[in-house]
Amino acid sequence: MDCFQYIKKLPDREPLRYNYSICNYCGLYQSELADKGADLGLCRCGGKVGRNKGVFITPEFGFIAGKPEKPKMSRPEKTYSTRKYFAREGHLEKELTLPLSITVKLQAGGDGKLAVINSAGVRGFKVCQSCGYAEIFDGNPLPKHKTSWGKPCQGRFNRYSLGYEFNTDILQIWFPEFNDTRKGFWESLLYGLLEGSCTALDIDRQDIDGTLYPYAGDPFSPALILFDDVPGGAGHVKRIAEQDNFMMALYKALEIVSKCECGGELEDTSCYHCLRSYTNQYCHDQLKRGYVKQFLQQLLAK
Repeated sequence: MDCFQYIKKLPDREPLRYNYSICNYCGLYQSELADKGADLGLCRCGGKVGRNKGVFITPEFGFIAGKPEKPKMSRPEKTYSTRKYFAREGHLEKELTLPLSITVKLQAGGDGKLAVINSAGVRGFKVCQSCGYAEIFDGNPLPKHKTSWGKPCQGRFNRYSLGYEFNTDILQIWFPEFNDTRKGFWESLLYGLLEGSCTALDIDRQDIDGTLYPYAGDPFSPALILFDDVPGGAGHVKRIAEQDNFMMALYKALEIVSKCECGGELEDTSCYHCLRSYTNQYCHDQLKRGYVKQFLQQLLAK
């Protein structure tokens, strides 16, 4: 978190607070305004949320950088913990079933809700309620600090994550007759399809992204959620939902993971030429191009 030191505050206007939880078992994201006092400690699948819960605030007024410090021998701590979660379905505009070797169902529409959460690896941030000074939570009290104007501050802190929710176009893809319990399989397939879609349809990779959604509460057969990574949507994932375009995306994804040479004969890893990107650093160690290659070969066997 070396990019900012203060969350900007306005007089007499506090940021909205949301309770949120992410199920340890199926990965379902839930949120509610904190003032409503909803209990999000239990998921609809029956699984307990565990440590993946808390309160997030949206820094809608921006950030203020701290004063430059003298260079140190160690690198400043960063948080690569920003994750995107599917929060709510929007209105359905297109539905398609493809009877391939494994049945594939697609649903595309607009106004789906996504959430972006940075919890600093479930640690959260301690945020001064007076001046907005922030640090990664470490279990200790907030240290002596100064406001962004350089005056001493004695404010107390609350523990928050940072996040926001936005509406955009979404595409749900799931395989109702198939499941896989191998760690990293669904993440690998998700990012393989994203790479294939962008290459086949000439979409900038930064314009779309994806996440997993525990369809019917089953973490071993989730829906793959592709979405336009801009509020309001840009129509990219709706293009992918067209049958010919989706088939091109599948074949291009298979081509990408087949041509890559990372992992050698075992094909048990990934690289930035096939599955990895900046946005999926949280699961780089789980992504395996062999998973995607084997599955798509089976899927397209007909």
